[in-house]
Amino acid sequence: MNWKDRMTRDELDRIRSAKAERLVSLYLPTARAGRETLQGPIYLKNLLTQAEQELSELGLRWNEIEEVLGAARALLDDDHIWVHASDGFAIFLWPGQAEGYRLPVGFEEKCVVGTRFHIKPLLPYFAKDGAFYVLTLSENIVQMYLATRHQIHTLEVPEMPTSMAEALAAHDPESQLQFHTSAGSGGAGGRAAMFFGTGDETGMDKQKKELREYFERVERAVTRYANSAPLPLILGGVDYLLPIYRKTNEFPGLIDPQFEGNYDRSTPEEVLEKAWEQIAPVFAQSRKNAEAKFAELNGTGLASAALDEVVARSFEGRVDTLFVALDREVAGEFDTEQHAVQLGGSEDLTDLCAVQTLAQGGAVYALPAAEMPGRGELAAIYRY
Repeated sequence: MNWKDRMTRDELDRIRSAKAERLVSLYLPTARAGRETLQGPIYLKNLLTQAEQELSELGLRWNEIEEVLGAARALLDDDHIWVHASDGFAIFLWPGQAEGYRLPVGFEEKCVVGTRFHIKPLLPYFAKDGAFYVLTLSENIVQMYLATRHQIHTLEVPEMPTSMAEALAAHDPESQLQFHTSAGSGGAGGRAAMFFGTGDETGMDKQKKELREYFERVERAVTRYANSAPLPLILGGVDYLLPIYRKTNEFPGLIDPQFEGNYDRSTPEEVLEKAWEQIAPVFAQSRKNAEAKFAELNGTGLASAALDEVVARSFEGRVDTLFVALDREVAGEFDTEQHAVQLGGSEDLTDLCAVQTLAQGGAVYALPAAEMPGRGELAAIYRY
């Protein structure tokens, strides 16, 4: 099975558009360390038992069931995937094919068998106020993370130097530059680097040049990686380094708030705590603005909390911003010929609406039902 540590919009679109007689979506919680990692295979085994039973009840023979579930069964004995897991695992299965995504989302156990994949549990990841990148910087260590409100996952970014020494060695193997930095962890700011070297340039000029070259290499790798799955990016690190990096930045998702300190020895959870303090107000203001706009436009024809209307508008590509209740489902289907909602059946209309909105480039906010505008299962602002 192919499995990845993040999911791009293109991959979501491919999963979203897949259609077959029998598709299986599995979601399960996982753990990154400790005895809890042993629970992952147990959760998966239970979900596969449920999927097998449902496929059997639909009339599939044993060999047909194995053609769908076989790749996931192989994961039960793959120690590497469980020991180095994130917080949740999403698995999509269809005859002869399988894809898995280890994401910083605490999924609940769920198995859905249908003619299309179930994506609603992914909404906290793709929501407007969902996942984000974190980049921590010092001369000694540069690290990129993928995070949500309560989870964070360390990323391996292709071609990104992990330290200034690595970047300079690749640029000039004969370099004799040395830098001394503070070894504090999580403190505000950090002591300025001291330069040692020889040459016609002054030590300070040389240091600035080398720092710029270092961050240009980091920035190229980060931008290339992040552009394939755009999310907000927040910087953290030694205070005098952050403006130098910003001058090299070309990734449009870099936000203004940042957190300062030396995080060389910090755990990912400590990094998340500092990052969330700065990015939470950005997300909160975005949601507040969207809710205020909904309140202003509701009743004018440019916004609605009527489920059947919102679903229909999503299929027309007219939904600009969607609010969806994560903890509610509405069984039904959308008849594209009659252009009407039909209640009852195996589909979840809130899932269908979210799929259509994301496919058309709309923004989605995934909320508890109690916090929904209009207190329904769906609410939307229209483009026109």
